[in-house]
Amino acid sequence: MMDATFRIALIISTIMHSAIFVPAAFRSAIEPDKPVVVDYVRIKAPELKVAGEQNRPLPKPAGSTKVELAKKVNLKEARELAKSQAPLKAKKDYINYYQLIREKIRQRLKERYSRVCGEGDVAVVFILNSSGSLSAVEIEEAKSTRDSNLGQIAVASVKDAAPFPPFPGELPVAKMSFDLTVSFKKD
Repeated sequence: MMDATFRIALIISTIMHSAIFVPAAFRSAIEPDKPVVVDYVRIKAPELKVAGEQNRPLPKPAGSTKVELAKKVNLKEARELAKSQAPLKAKKDYINYYQLIREKIRQRLKERYSRVCGEGDVAVVFILNSSGSLSAVEIEEAKSTRDSNLGQIAVASVKDAAPFPPFPGELPVAKMSFDLTVSFKKD
């Protein structure tokens, strides 16, 4: 009796599992893989602007410190610095460090700004000292949207994310130039 009950339960279980898993297997074989899209900043709702407040400075998050920069980035100097450091960019330590600073900036963007009026890309160039301190930052106008609010948000987020950790030991340079493109998109 128990042997027959076990067989019936096993048959029912096999039929139920087949009904669940077999269609999913066929579906994944028929549908082509979709490309992976990575967005660094997703903006959910537009910010409402009040007339006459266009030049109002952006609010600082609670507990943040002001970062004063000695100068703006000289784009020619930054490009020359980037060329001289090209061999370092293939090293695992550089890649990990770049991902770390990108993530720190992304977090500042997300926590500080949840709404923006426009959409577009902002290309930011910045130079870090080996200690991780921010030496200079600027928007690369030729590669960026003309929306000055988005530019202010991107630059302020880089400043808020500073200081960064010191360079890893495998990156024996006094300063490094980094390029970062921030994409602002509304959902």
